[in-house]
Amino acid sequence: MSTLDVLAQHQGDWSGTNKLWFEDPDKAEESPGTLCVAGNQIQVTWAFRGAAQQGVLTVAQIEDSVSVSWTDSWHAGEGMDFTGEAFADAIDVFGTYPAGDGPDWGWRIVLDLEDPDRLLLRMYNITPDGDEMIAVELDGVR
Repeated sequence: MSTLDVLAQHQGDWSGTNKLWFEDPDKAEESPGTLCVAGNQIQVTWAFRGAAQQGVLTVAQIEDSVSVSWTDSWHAGEGMDFTGEAFADAIDVFGTYPAGDGPDWGWRIVLDLEDPDRLLLRMYNITPDGDEMIAVELDGVR
């Protein structure tokens, strides 16, 4: 199944609660969030401490792998590129970003597409040592 076939089942508008683990790894900051899937793009909206934010995930199939670009108004204004896999029920991609003078950190994005009545977006921050922690979760329903 191609990546776009997986996304085709989730076209349209989704809304839910966006959770962001920012300063306290044990407590998420919450705001209303939306996901709008149109073709190979997913528009994402949320708020950070009252300030509206938006982002765009663009998904492409490249042979047997998936390429995703992520641009947002909060931290990824210049964009981030990811590669990974598409499955019948998920898209799972990984990329890195510079973290000051130290080694790059990892960022993983997972779109859970298992339930046709739900679209779950999760993002994970990954330390240079490989420790992965949830950073964002937006659980959308129609």
